[in-house]
Amino acid sequence: MKKQVFYFLSIILIISGCNKSINNFKKDNVSFSSLPVEVKDFFYNVRDASLKERHEFFEFIHKSGNVPSTEIHEYRLPNLFTFNTTHEYEFKIVGTLIGPASWVSHCLLIDKTNNISYRIAYNTPTPVIVFDKKIFIPQVYNLFTVYKDKFETLNFDCYSLDKK
Repeated sequence: MKKQVFYFLSIILIISGCNKSINNFKKDNVSFSSLPVEVKDFFYNVRDASLKERHEFFEFIHKSGNVPSTEIHEYRLPNLFTFNTTHEYEFKIVGTLIGPASWVSHCLLIDKTNNISYRIAYNTPTPVIVFDKKIFIPQVYNLFTVYKDKFETLNFDCYSLDKK
């Protein structure tokens, strides 16, 4: 019995150690005006597009490699956008082991090129934006509805994926 408990706990430790929490990386508060030009242009392009144009825009940027195909849903903003990176990323929502299937445990940002996962809290606003070796996460929800005319007031958490 003790052996089984030891094996079970060992497996849990191995599984939980396979990803890094994003909170372990250097974090800065970045204003909208300090974002890279490509990211700011992205926000303005999405804001100014109609619903149909947004969907076409998302399909276009998916074809350019900036949005995974699993993130393309009709008229819905994807959770992940990537710019200026040679890595392939995926955004995955992880459910809880107990409770209803709709309960979310956490999210993972998966760097498929280096086979590294970054754990993100379940209640993190989206979209998550990867630019070069930085991750930008908005500090508020509903960017394209509530803040569509006030992007300049937004702040983002910026995590540097370089060494601490």
